[in-house]
Amino acid sequence: GAGGAGGAGGARADFFEREDGGGGRAARRAAQEAARARAFLGRHADLGAAAERPGVRGGDPLRVALVTSGGTTVPLERRCVRFIDNFSSGSRGARSVEELLSAGFAVIFLQRRGSLRPFTVDLPGHGCVLDCLEELGGDGHVAMPPMLQEAVERHRDAVRRNRLLTVNFESVTEYLHLLRALTLELRPFGRAALVYLAAAVADFYVPWDRLAEHKIQSSGAGGGSGDGGRGLELNLAKVPKMLGFLRRDWAPEAFVVSFKLETSAPLLRSKARRALEEYGVHCVVANLLETRKAEVTVYGAGSPEGGRVLRAAPAPSGRSREAPPLERALVLWLAERQLRWLRQGRVRGPGQTGAVRRGGGPPGEEPRPGKRPKK
Repeated sequence: GAGGAGGAGGARADFFEREDGGGGRAARRAAQEAARARAFLGRHADLGAAAERPGVRGGDPLRVALVTSGGTTVPLERRCVRFIDNFSSGSRGARSVEELLSAGFAVIFLQRRGSLRPFTVDLPGHGCVLDCLEELGGDGHVAMPPMLQEAVERHRDAVRRNRLLTVNFESVTEYLHLLRALTLELRPFGRAALVYLAAAVADFYVPWDRLAEHKIQSSGAGGGSGDGGRGLELNLAKVPKMLGFLRRDWAPEAFVVSFKLETSAPLLRSKARRALEEYGVHCVVANLLETRKAEVTVYGAGSPEGGRVLRAAPAPSGRSREAPPLERALVLWLAERQLRWLRQGRVRGPGQTGAVRRGGGPPGEEPRPGKRPKK
């Protein structure tokens, strides 16, 4: 996700200036990727034929999605050798991109460099191409098996049709710079934009002015504190919460979906409801660690009070490998809600002007934007 909003507003106001990777590197990279996204989205501005948008009613503009995926690193040095990470492989984001492309979206995929990519999740070796190749005879020649060939063709088709743009990140500060830059590019699409925050974003980081310049030594020299005998101590700061800024300022008309993962079911429920109430997101996808691959609970627009539990459809009898992924049910459910959101207002598509009508739908369909940060 992107985190919430509220409290410590001043700390967030200058975050992008302070945490810029030294010499404005993060800002320059974000500007470059924003230009790529602008060109990518510009190719879709005039698409109007219903045939180009399978599953979308004629007259609706092309829908675009920004999907974030994978975990963010927390560097411990400026010339980074060591960093804090999490276990996210990016499988949910990658599979969700596949389903969004099938639903007719154009997708910007903001992914952790090296994490799983669309069409690779189900390949042998957890997406490793080398594990997919098959040897022919004994002469050392290898062949591309049908599963790998299909994955390559589907990816090439999405790129060739200008339906998929991939942007990579590594650190949490790099991710937040890119998230802001890319969501700002979605603004001209108004309610036709979906922001799908599946990335596992760090909650804590080491600010740039506290980072060691060089590799931290085993003695404790070069960064942190300690005498080598007791180990290394790190002083981590909280990552500023950006969800409110995204909802209120960066892409205020987009349909925003955030994700939560917890190990406690009661805590997960309370935090999901809090994100809806305080930050104004449209839906929260709640994942319990032990069951996250089998089911999710979605809170928000159009869901019952206790949330809507979504599970993967069962596989055809005797064909377990053909089981539809959980992400298919999730994306279809969310895409339908986003389409309702789009149709409730007078949509301002790319290149168009005019106000978007708010509050025209049934109760619960129009969340309030994120709160302004406290001074």
